[in-house]
Amino acid sequence: MNDILNYIFYRIYISYRRKNDPPKFSTILYLVCSLMFLLMPIAGIFLEAMRNENEELPIIYFILYLASVFTFVLIKYRDDDKIAGLIDKYYYDKMNKAIPSWVFFMILPFSMVFGLGGFILMSKYFIIPYNIRGVAYDYLLTFL
Repeated sequence: MNDILNYIFYRIYISYRRKNDPPKFSTILYLVCSLMFLLMPIAGIFLEAMRNENEELPIIYFILYLASVFTFVLIKYRDDDKIAGLIDKYYYDKMNKAIPSWVFFMILPFSMVFGLGGFILMSKYFIIPYNIRGVAYDYLLTFL
């Protein structure tokens, strides 16, 4: 998984650099958005478990989720030496010719569809039937 994420970062970074956009900033935001949507079914289970039955989910949980994904990507790709190492590693890779760059920009729409669709399916077939909503909330209230 790490190599796949590194290669996606490399290809998106090179594409943004060719278009004279800020490549580091744009690529980090692209990966944050892609990972945020792709991990939505997993995060949705935890967020629904923390939700009270009668209340809406507090916005702070979404902010913490987004901040944790952003922090992960930022720590992973903030170093310019790491980016230079990725460029050196993947510059002569045979997949550069085999896969066009536009394919990597389709990752975000596909992650939106699969992430939100997965969350809807998890809600319909797992969270609601097994009454997962509020389990962790009730458990935490017993300790407080």
